[in-house]
Amino acid sequence: ALFFRPASEVIVVGAPDDARTGPLLRAAARAGAAQVVALLHDGNRAELTALSPVFAGKELVGGAPAAYVCRRGVCLAPVTDPERLREAK
Repeated sequence: ALFFRPASEVIVVGAPDDARTGPLLRAAARAGAAQVVALLHDGNRAELTALSPVFAGKELVGGAPAAYVCRRGVCLAPVTDPERLREAK
């Protein structure tokens, strides 16, 4: 039997030079289903938010980089731990 999960988008919010952002991006890239991974930060926030409403309202959590897993425009609560991100996908 074949099983297909809906494609997901993972939006990682964090500065590219923050050491905590990289582990979240790597966890997001290790996916079992086709997905889109995007890095949202102050330098591209306006441009990406203009492209899609899925980027609106995505912020750091307590000052830490965070990842949002979204499917069909609905996003789960953000996670800041790469291991929890792997579980959320």
